[in-house]
Amino acid sequence: MDKQYNEDGFIPKHGGYHRLITYQKSEIIYDGTFYFAHKYLSKFDRTIDQMVQSARSCKQNIVEASMASGTSKETEIKLTNVARASLEELKEDFEDYIRTRKLTIWNKAHPYYGALTQKHKIPDANYETYRKGIESAEAEVSANVLLSLVNVTSYLLAQQMKTLEKEFLEQGGLRERMTQARIDVRRKETQASENNRPTSNKILDGKTVTMEQVVKMVEWDKERKTLEHWQWNTLKLIAEGKYPLEGKYIYACLMNLATLKKAGFIETAVE
Repeated sequence: MDKQYNEDGFIPKHGGYHRLITYQKSEIIYDGTFYFAHKYLSKFDRTIDQMVQSARSCKQNIVEASMASGTSKETEIKLTNVARASLEELKEDFEDYIRTRKLTIWNKAHPYYGALTQKHKIPDANYETYRKGIESAEAEVSANVLLSLVNVTSYLLAQQMKTLEKEFLEQGGLRERMTQARIDVRRKETQASENNRPTSNKILDGKTVTMEQVVKMVEWDKERKTLEHWQWNTLKLIAEGKYPLEGKYIYACLMNLATLKKAGFIETAVE
């Protein structure tokens, strides 16, 4: 099941690796390599464990990369690259097997090459799609089917990494999402406050506030934290001259003043 996330949160959807073509093919490669290694290699050949481990490493790193994508694009990219590196090691093992036994690596001129290429394009392919070739009585057929799968999957992982790189450049990582999420929350809070402001309120009629009084409110509440952080921060930005002391900001100052006076602030801030 795919991992879900809060629409208003900063952690994106992650998981769902079963839908990745690279994962689907890596699973076929693992199962096929396990079969091949135990059928065609000597019982005590250490290459058996090495090949199976390389195939497993590819599959498991794709899984881990997918699950890590929610909180770290960097980790997702690194693990995807590890998966591809594991495939390259496995590719060498299959090529070594074929070469040292004087077998043939299929190229475009080989009569089976075209049919195998078409098989790679079948949607939602699984082990059954390739079973006849992988479990062939001829080692050359089995090795070439798996080698071809490795080459295709390695290419797809390279494309996947390019997509991840593009996404990172366009969307950033978790830190950027966290910052943007907090900005969005503050914007909504400010908008809600403005939307709830009464059109006519006697407490505001004919009243104003000076910059000196705003500064005193900021200093008084700096440690007391009577106001919400976003309210206090608005006063601070006004005191620093980053927001103008006019319009809605005067309203904000007066409303915050009323709150502070209830908490013990005694500076007369209304003229």
